Amino acid sequence: MNIINFLPKSLFENKKNKDKSLSVAFILYDDFIFEYLTDFLYILNKYQNKYYDDGFFKKTTWSIIGENTKPLRSSCNIVMQPNAGFEKPSNYDYIIIIGSSSPQSQVVNNDTLNFIFLAHKHRVPLVGIASGSKVLECPQLLSSRKCAVDGEIINGSTSSGVVELASTLLSQHFGEEYPTIAPISERHDISVKKAIEYMESNISMPVSTTTLASNIGIKVAQLERAFWNKIGKTPSKVWRKIRLDRAYWLLENTDENITNIALECGYYDSAHFSNAFKSSFSFSPNKMRSDNVLCEQKR
Repeated sequence: MNIINFLPKSLFENKKNKDKSLSVAFILYDDFIFEYLTDFLYILNKYQNKYYDDGFFKKTTWSIIGENTKPLRSSCNIVMQPNAGFEKPSNYDYIIIIGSSSPQSQVVNNDTLNFIFLAHKHRVPLVGIASGSKVLECPQLLSSRKCAVDGEIINGSTSSGVVELASTLLSQHFGEEYPTIAPISERHDISVKKAIEYMESNISMPVSTTTLASNIGIKVAQLERAFWNKIGKTPSKVWRKIRLDRAYWLLENTDENITNIALECGYYDSAHFSNAFKSSFSFSPNKMRSDNVLCEQKR
């Protein structure tokens, strides 16, 4: 699905070339799809805090919001904790609601619903991803609208669509062109895509090439050949990169301790994790975490 086709230009006319900052809030449901959150944040973080040709410094900020600070567990068992409550929805330019892959089992509490309705009242654009789009289908939000995607309501639920949506929001908000960068799992043939999706869904579990091939239904040699032809790397190297990229993101964006991050990213202990991390990024997890703290203190 091409998300760009669902974004009416009128949605952004009052923002384009005026604001030089972008503030995004994320509401996460239990069992939310972690990949969609990281895809969206990858684009926001990639293009944040830069000077542009017009001489303006354009800044993007984001928060995970909730009715309390209760940790939220994703579909791959990585835990995120809200860092802000349900304050004024007008503080945000967009509110992104990310749900699970099973909308039938999704329960939305009253505090969340009330905040979403208040945001709609203040004309803050609402974005529904996966089962997060279900709450936007209620008659109160869709009254007098011709379809589920109209005005300030946007609906999207594929990995490539999420990346394209994030790029489009940046482009329209700042009046600049931001290239779409498709996630690795969207750029290759079906066997490679399935293997990468399995890796991302089992990030904390050891995954061998034999296990991957068995779950996909092909031989190990076929899987290794597909990876080499499409990516130029073996499945094990891709799996290592996915885990370390996820660890990097967690170190940069959460306060979770390094031992827990190591376990959540499929390492048996922090020592093995630290060695792998330093080998890949040329600095240790402790060094990265301490540098982040210093940067925060200087702000």
